[in-house]
Amino acid sequence: MSLKALFLNCTLKKSPEVSHTRALIDKAVELFQDLGVDSEVVRIVDHNIAFGVSSDEGGDDEWPQILEKIKACDILVIGSSIWFGVRSAVAQMVLERLDGSYADADPETGQYPLYGKVAGVIVTGNEDGAHNVSANTLFNLTHLGCTIPPNADCYWVGDKKRRHNHSSWAFRQLQTFIEYKAKEVGIITHYVDPSYTSQTCIRCNHISKNNRNRLSFRCEKCGYANNADLIGAMNIEHKTRDYRYILESQGCLSATQTNA
Repeated sequence: MSLKALFLNCTLKKSPEVSHTRALIDKAVELFQDLGVDSEVVRIVDHNIAFGVSSDEGGDDEWPQILEKIKACDILVIGSSIWFGVRSAVAQMVLERLDGSYADADPETGQYPLYGKVAGVIVTGNEDGAHNVSANTLFNLTHLGCTIPPNADCYWVGDKKRRHNHSSWAFRQLQTFIEYKAKEVGIITHYVDPSYTSQTCIRCNHISKNNRNRLSFRCEKCGYANNADLIGAMNIEHKTRDYRYILESQGCLSATQTNA
């Protein structure tokens, strides 16, 4: 008999809406198929699952049917998206419902229904939090009796460009707030171009990408050395002072603004 794997897709999106978590799950299903493992994927939000911590909350609760699938599988994989740095509310609900399996322990051995099952986790999202989601979910599964092998987690949190755009939006929002508040009190807002500031020597003004090596700065011309980020901050400060001096010399700043 072949091994059976059950994937619980804890996306917040109901079928037929596209689920990125399902896309990554399908990659794992393909790998399992090559190894002769039969797989089934259950999208939790497509079922009527009641909130609670028992194996059956009564009424039209469909969790008991899913729990039977969990008990019958050899490999259990929780798939979750990331929301605000943590696992989805659906994944949290699944773990809460699995808490009820403690009451279903074998009366003779005392072993829980999930004892000995191999478990893993798949995480998708567009922000940091994959390590946190994986660690907490795998830890919960060990307490339920599952065995966690090495490399039992995988995640995809979007390409670098998308993550950059996501973080850039937050910075742009901060800029808007600063501009608004500054204008209210008559303060001029000026943006300093940060280009090459961490590659420019503050002693001799020599600019070269060879001046910087990760966090270290050493001018290839005069030999001045310091932390590269500190060099960048000092050059930005110098640019700010130069711009301020120009405004003061042209009488564009009031006494209040000069002292700000």
